[in-house]
Amino acid sequence: MSPRVAAIVVAYHPEREQLLALCATLRGRADVYVVDNTPNAPDTETIDGASWLSMGGNAGIAAAQNAGIR
Repeated sequence: MSPRVAAIVVAYHPEREQLLALCATLRGRADVYVVDNTPNAPDTETIDGASWLSMGGNAGIAAAQNAGIR
């Protein structure tokens, strides 16, 4: 059994095309979790191969990383 790898991407006002490109690069290499710290970010977002979590505002990078880990 090979170990599983996770990539937690913390975003703040991300440029969508760059975020999509990053997730595409990571897809297949790791389970991808995008945590958005942007105020008024959508609750859900569709990015192929990635799980999305909106923090509802800027909670800070540590809180976003911990939310991604959970």
